Amino acid sequence: MRMINKLLIINIVLWILLAAFAFGAVFYLIDHLDTEKYTLSPAHIENIENVFGEIQDEIGIASNNSQISALMSSKSQALAEYDYRIVCFNSAKAVIYKGNISIKEAEALSEYARNNAAWVFDNKMVMYSAKIGNYYVIAVNNTHQIHSNIFLSYLWYPTGVVFLAALILILISIGEYYSIFPRLKKLKYAMHQVYCGNYSKVIESKRKSRDEICEIIIEFEMMRKQLSELSRAKAEFDRQRGETITGISHDLKTPLTVIQGYAKGLVDGVAARMGKTNEYATKIYEMVKSMNVLVNKLSDFSKPGNDDIIYTFIERDMVEIVKDFVGKYSIQYAAKGLNIKADYKSHKVLVYIDKEQFARVLQNILDNSVKYKVKSECHALITVYEENDNAVIIIADDGEGVEEYETEYIFESYYRGDPSRTNPISGSGLGLSIVKSVVTAHKGEVVAYNDNGLSIKISIPLRRSRK
Repeated sequence: MRMINKLLIINIVLWILLAAFAFGAVFYLIDHLDTEKYTLSPAHIENIENVFGEIQDEIGIASNNSQISALMSSKSQALAEYDYRIVCFNSAKAVIYKGNISIKEAEALSEYARNNAAWVFDNKMVMYSAKIGNYYVIAVNNTHQIHSNIFLSYLWYPTGVVFLAALILILISIGEYYSIFPRLKKLKYAMHQVYCGNYSKVIESKRKSRDEICEIIIEFEMMRKQLSELSRAKAEFDRQRGETITGISHDLKTPLTVIQGYAKGLVDGVAARMGKTNEYATKIYEMVKSMNVLVNKLSDFSKPGNDDIIYTFIERDMVEIVKDFVGKYSIQYAAKGLNIKADYKSHKVLVYIDKEQFARVLQNILDNSVKYKVKSECHALITVYEENDNAVIIIADDGEGVEEYETEYIFESYYRGDPSRTNPISGSGLGLSIVKSVVTAHKGEVVAYNDNGLSIKISIPLRRSRK
């Protein structure tokens, strides 16, 4: 379910709960409403009306205003137990009796004088008004108050609570909208940009507190940066691969042209007439060997990293591995003009290592020395020793070395330190890249530096320090 739908459902549920609370509170209050303060009981009404009946019976006896005032005073005492006071007006509505009510209040009450007996509720006061003879009599009670609006008198508090709760819920909903949905919209746009291949769209989260959306944005930013790095790496890889394929294609043209020329000489009989048949065949054989080297380089090119290589790490003695390698290949390299020697400063150096892949490392480094030697005969020294819980192997030749800045790049895939490409078998730029891949798989490090030639130092953790 989408997050927006979840939030919508949560808000709807909250509103339903709020409505249920509001209706429940109102019905509960109505059910438990104490109406005694807001209604006149029949007995109460009957007592007041009886007093007014007595006034009607006796008012004819009085002959002047003084007697009327005395009558009203006595009846006012009878109504005092009900918290009522009597006000009496003549036909001109002039005040005859007002008790302890101010004249101003008495005159204000005269407008409520009625010809027929009636109950009047005004300004929270209860009044019983009647015309008796030529006089208007009003019984007023401002202690026993009747509220004409029961909402204002009794239900405003729970209603206010419900309204406040609704207002808070509305504010929460608005806060959710402005804190969640704009960020989700930005995230959606950034994801669309990534889908379209644009990895430069950055989402900034300025919130101090991290919520779930902030965590998602952070994770997305980490993914975007990684995809951006992978995209740049792939673009660089494709660029270098294009240059490498172009270089290898160029390198293949030279031996093919030579083979074509010598083969045509054999077919046309030129080599036989000149007595050079054997020489032509030998040249063709040498060119085929050169092409075979290029084909092997293409095979390496198809898997330049160590991801496709399955390693078998076994505890071995590095000294014995180097001795075995030198014993097998020293004569072969000597025939190519590279004399190999070894110096073992430690009797035994134990490491977890893949022997075949490490032999490939030594072979690629020495092939590189042969490839770029400038003298007819060069020398290479392999030194093995222990240093700071590491097995160290240094392969140093006495060639011209490389430019100082190149020591940082010669282990990169497809890097070619010979831009002139004068040697047809030197051009793939993969040999030292493979060296770095294999050494890295052994959790080691490899560096290059110039020391009267090119020296390559390999460090691999010893058996006791390897994790």
